[in-house]
Amino acid sequence: LLATPVAHADGVAVGAQAGTLGLGASITVGLTDQLNVRGLFNTLSYEFDDEASDIEYEFDLDLGSVGAMIDWHPGGSGFRISAGAFRNDNEVTGVGRPVVGTFVEIGDTLFPAEAVDRAEADLSFDDFVPYLGIGWGNAVGPDKRLGVNLDVGVLFQGAPQADFRAFAASDAPAGVQELLDDEVAREEAEIQDDLDQFEFYPVVSLGLSWKF
Repeated sequence: LLATPVAHADGVAVGAQAGTLGLGASITVGLTDQLNVRGLFNTLSYEFDDEASDIEYEFDLDLGSVGAMIDWHPGGSGFRISAGAFRNDNEVTGVGRPVVGTFVEIGDTLFPAEAVDRAEADLSFDDFVPYLGIGWGNAVGPDKRLGVNLDVGVLFQGAPQADFRAFAASDAPAGVQELLDDEVAREEAEIQDDLDQFEFYPVVSLGLSWKF
C-alpha cells in the first residue's frame, strides 16, 4: 500500500462518528478506487452506580482509542471490508463503600460493614488490539461531498484484566486487613475466570463525512 502511487489517491475526507467506542473523529485518504486508509480517534466518559454484596459502587467508564485501518471497497462500491489496529485505552474504575449496618461478603468471608472502609475495582484491556469488520459508505467516493458511514465489527481486546482492592477501616481490629487481602485475591481469581469470555468487543458506529 505504501508503494501505491499518489496519483491514484481519490481525495481526502474528514468525519465524525458515534458508537460503542464513544464519540470521535476520522480522516480518510483515498489510495485507489477500491482502497482507502482511515485514521480514527474515539473518546467518552460515563459514570454509573451499582451495588454488589452490600457494597455501593460508583463506576467510571472511560473509552479512549486511536486507530488506523484499511478499507477495501470491492469493485469501488459503497460496501467495504475493514482491517486495522487500535491503541486501546478503554478502562472501568470503581470505588465502593459498604452499606451501613450490613455485612459485606468478600471472597468467602462476611465482614461487618464498619470494619471495611472501601473497596476499589479496575478493569483494563490489551493496549494494542486488532480490528476486523464490514461497513457501508465511501467517504472519498466519486461525485459526493457529504456521506453517511456505518461500521460493524469486532475489536479483539483480549480478556479484561481485573484488579480489586479492599481497605480496612482505621478502627478495625488487628488482622482484618490481612484477611481482606486474602479474600480479595480469592474473589479476583474467580471473577477473572468469568471475564475471560469477554475478549471480543463489538463495534457499531454511525457517522457523517465531508470530502474536500
